[in-house]
Amino acid sequence: MYQQIDNKKNKFTGLICTIDTKDYLEGKIKIHEHTIKKRELLFSKYLAGTKIHAEPVLLTYNSNIDFIQNKHMSNKQLVFSFKTNDEKLHSVWRISDEKEIQKIQFFFSKLKNLYIADGHHRLASSASNQSNGKCLAYIVPKSALITHPFHRYVKTNMRLVKKFKDSFKIEKIENPQNYSDEIQFYNNKKWYRIIETNKMESCNLMIQKITNNIFQKILKISDERTSESVEFVPGNQDINLIINKLKSSEEVLFYLKPISIDEIIKLADQNQTTPAKSTFILPKIPSGLIMMKINEL
Repeated sequence: MYQQIDNKKNKFTGLICTIDTKDYLEGKIKIHEHTIKKRELLFSKYLAGTKIHAEPVLLTYNSNIDFIQNKHMSNKQLVFSFKTNDEKLHSVWRISDEKEIQKIQFFFSKLKNLYIADGHHRLASSASNQSNGKCLAYIVPKSALITHPFHRYVKTNMRLVKKFKDSFKIEKIENPQNYSDEIQFYNNKKWYRIIETNKMESCNLMIQKITNNIFQKILKISDERTSESVEFVPGNQDINLIINKLKSSEEVLFYLKPISIDEIIKLADQNQTTPAKSTFILPKIPSGLIMMKINEL
């Protein structure tokens, strides 16, 4: 068992284990983002060279039932517990009782699917590497996960407010709303919202709405993943610190709302995906904290 408690007292507790990449290839472990082939090949090369998993894939499941029990985290089973410089407390307990291991395995055998919360490239590269069909995973109940968006910082050579007024109805606002269904952006020391019109293509996800109506049609950015004009800003950062870095009228920040873990699971069950860099999901385990040799199993 691994538990992380951050400086905001958020507590993440889950199981460190190996999973079979066959379940991923057969669709039992579901995705919500497509991988970039170049990055997948890079990770696969890394695994072949190092022969270690240095960071587990973050998985969850669609149930409110929690398999974690206090007896899994007794003082007797504690392996280590320490704080890092960012004030996060990391604790690991070893489960060695065969009966308890079988109970946990039985619990997961009854689940129809697992879902990737973070680590699509790591799992895809593990499956293509084919060293032993195993991958290191960290399985956390969905109720314990925290989802943030990735905001979009864009540098452009056009006067965006004027350009938007030609296509949409916009108005100034004091501050952005966290769960608004309207497009919100910051430009030239002011916050704005775009009021939808019949000119705007309707989309289920906010990021898809921005991509289709602004990035592609107005900014002529066909693929934001490869564009040098776009940066992805994790949504757990202080938004005021982010906008204070915007100095030019040609710089804009699009403020995204988070996609809930239930929405992610629903999309995955329908074999649909979100655009790349749509979700920033906590917890994040530091690379190298828990590792597994590929040839051990």
